[in-house]
Amino acid sequence: MSTISRNASGPKGTQHRLLRVSLKAKTMSTAKLPASDLVFLVDVSGSMDEQNKLPLVQSSMKMLVEQLRPQDRVAIT
Repeated sequence: MSTISRNASGPKGTQHRLLRVSLKAKTMSTAKLPASDLVFLVDVSGSMDEQNKLPLVQSSMKMLVEQLRPQDRVAIT
């Protein structure tokens, strides 16, 4: 694992500092990864109609499915 950190001045007129920390795990073959069990709770209430929120969730889930392996499992509630 490697770590990279950077800091910078905050917005003008403040004495705040910004800190960015990045972590990189070792590269691993997907064949060696254990099966994933993913659970999603999807809000389908009326508030999801605003600005096409639900279609965005649906397209995101389709993208996820394309990345799954046969041993991975997904539950949507």
